[in-house]
Amino acid sequence: MTNTLADLMNEIGPLDDAIDSVTVLGDARWIVRFPELDVEIEADEATGRVMLSTVLAPAPADRRGDVYETLLLYNLAWRETGGVRMALNGADGPVVQIADVPMQDLSARLLVTVARNLVRRGAIWTQFLLGRVPPAAPARPSPPDPSEIAHFLRL
Repeated sequence: MTNTLADLMNEIGPLDDAIDSVTVLGDARWIVRFPELDVEIEADEATGRVMLSTVLAPAPADRRGDVYETLLLYNLAWRETGGVRMALNGADGPVVQIADVPMQDLSARLLVTVARNLVRRGAIWTQFLLGRVPPAAPARPSPPDPSEIAHFLRL
């Protein structure tokens, strides 16, 4: 399966003009660099999935509770978000956005689409993490309801 993924990774660059580069990190791991954000792609052969992730900003100390609550609510809304999950890379570390695709469904076009969508959603999440509200959403003093944010964060 990894050979197939390697072949697909060789095909993705020309499929999206926004891709700056595709870099091999090691065995079955790549970084797809977009101007706004990097997407890490990794094969998980044990589960037959390809994992895509983006590293975003850390939660501000003064808003951690609200941010963590929003991340948990977002994870609960997996049906509405297309299965995208949010995590933390350490107690004070950055927020990480994660999606996976079954290897059996994989194509170069699908990889580009999911990666591009993670980059777009990453921009929205970064605005939230920085205390800014996405342009399409009204200002809120508390975390948004997952059903309200799911429509613009769905893959």
